[in-house]
Amino acid sequence: LNESDVDALAASLSGNTWLLNLDLGNAGIGAEGASRIASAITPPHKSDVHTLLLSKNELGDEGAIAFAATLRHNRKLLRIDLGSNGIGDPGAVALARALERNADSALMLLGLSWNQIGDEGAAAFAETLRHGAPALESLLLSANMITDAGALDLLRALVVHQALVKPLIFGLIGCSTLLLIKISGDP
Repeated sequence: LNESDVDALAASLSGNTWLLNLDLGNAGIGAEGASRIASAITPPHKSDVHTLLLSKNELGDEGAIAFAATLRHNRKLLRIDLGSNGIGDPGAVALARALERNADSALMLLGLSWNQIGDEGAAAFAETLRHGAPALESLLLSANMITDAGALDLLRALVVHQALVKPLIFGLIGCSTLLLIKISGDP
């Protein structure tokens, strides 16, 4: 999408009450476009988008930070996939802090696979799982730069999160210690 396409899309999202799912994967959207889209679905703008798929774009940390501002206030977004976007620890930390600060967040799935998130980002999500994000059910972090230490920090936080709310699934493919963890309260 070019800049005018993104501008038109953002304008249509602001005030949208009919479009629930939007797949913009591999659309060539950069940080500026991400910022305009994020702004359009952030209150006070009325937008009923529930699923936003933005994998394989060029958002980087700046785009992730723009969506963090959205997650800090949005109560309708249920799923967002930001996989394969060159997001590192600064973007991951911003997203984690935003989820922690929004007790009314409805976000159930946050996809961040195939980025450059390391242990600093993992630690931020671990802290969020310990203290916030009650609706979060899936945190996808596979194929990042998280080491065994970061994976263990997330695992410890997962136990606390599960006790507070409900089971969470997260993937850490690429860590030598953990391949995929699914902890459920079911026997």
